[in-house]
Amino acid sequence: MGVNIRHNGELFCDSFLDDGKYIVITSVRTIEYPTPMDLLVMALGSCIVSNISNSVEGRIPLNTRNISCHLEKKVQEKPVHKLVGIKATVTVAGSNLLSERDRQLIETAGKSCPVKNSLREDIDFKIQFKYV
Repeated sequence: MGVNIRHNGELFCDSFLDDGKYIVITSVRTIEYPTPMDLLVMALGSCIVSNISNSVEGRIPLNTRNISCHLEKKVQEKPVHKLVGIKATVTVAGSNLLSERDRQLIETAGKSCPVKNSLREDIDFKIQFKYV
């Protein structure tokens, strides 16, 4: 499925799938809407959580709704505006029944997300896991 982007003025863009679903509005100059760089970081977090959930669902004693991820991005302004770092913290609540093997499965899945694997190698990516 393809993605379509349309500029709608004042530095705003609408993005939607070929079937017209899931319109996302982005802007590079307002705080009302996420920037394209914010969407990249959001996609990474969604990918990490989804990858973990898909890998462990039914295999370990954990409700996958208890998995969350907080990300912080670091942006370089000059000489070129670009993303230079991302710190991800994955929190796994209700983890008191997890074995070391279960935790290893979670961490391997979190570190092997396809969006993370698509990032440039010069982006400093750090991921940590909290079991609470």
